[in-house]
This record gives sequence, structure tokens and C-alpha cells, in this order.
Amino acid sequence: SIGAVIPISLFYLAFSTGSRMVFDWIKNTKVAHRLYMKKKDQEIETLKAGMSFPFVIGVLQQLEQEEANPQNIVKSITALSKVLRFKLYRKQEDSIMLNDEVKTIKQYLSLLSIYDHSDWKIEIKENLWVESGVAFLRIEEFLNYTNFTSGTLLISVKNDEIFVSIKEKL
Repeated sequence: SIGAVIPISLFYLAFSTGSRMVFDWIKNTKVAHRLYMKKKDQEIETLKAGMSFPFVIGVLQQLEQEEANPQNIVKSITALSKVLRFKLYRKQEDSIMLNDEVKTIKQYLSLLSIYDHSDWKIEIKENLWVESGVAFLRIEEFLNYTNFTSGTLLISVKNDEIFVSIKEKL
């Protein structure tokens, strides 16, 4: 009779609607997880492209080999972590004060001294807004192509371009 059909129809409607909602939720969760994993893979690739892993491994090996003060080891690993995070997330900010980026560059130079026993200092002519990560990149490029192992690096900005040079001793 018709009285029995209505509850069955309502049950079927509720069951199919509920099933569809659960199916859509599972599908959306899978898509969100896939997008999250893709983002993490891209971050890892960015990190790989931006950081010299022989440098990282070299720093860690030097720390392991030296019987250094545990506080110095913790300080060095913290600096390495900050440098890696800066290199990974630098493109999230369009611009940064040069002085703020120099703080990270100084940590990088202290790690470099552990790795290759170099002794670099750094100075900037003026504190301007610059494109995030460019000064760091210029320092890395400069150090890769110079024969010097110590001195004072001078960062200057002209016409929105960042230049690195060695400050001459007077």
C-alpha cells in the first residue's frame, strides 16, 4: 500500500543522501591530502634546488668530528636550521629589509667557517627594502667564484640591483 512506500522512499532518500555526503567527504579529504603532499614535495624540491647538500653534510660532519662544546653544536645546528628555513620560505615575502636578510647571511657565514674554515665579515652600505633572498643568493654566488677565504663582504644596492664586493683594507 501507499503508506508503506513513503517511509521506504524517505529511508532510501536519506540513505542515498548520507552515502553521497560521506563519499564526497572522503573524496575531498583525499584531494586535500594529495594537494598537501604536492605542496610538501614542492617545498622539498625548492630546498634541494636552493641549498648545497654537500655544504649541509660537510657542516654536520665537521660538528660530529670536532669535540666541540655542546652549546656550540646546538648553536650551529640552530643556525643551520634558520638558514635552511630562510632558503625554503624566502619567496613567501616579496621584500625584506636588507639588515634582516644580513642576519641570516651572517649565520650562513658562521656555518661556512665551520665547513671550510673561512673567515668572512659582512657590511651593508644602507638598509633598504630588497627582494627577499636576492642578497643571500648574491653572497653564495660571490663566494662560489672567489679565491679569497676571508675578508669583509660589502653589500651595496644600486638601481634595485644588489652587488657584492670585498671591502678593501685601508
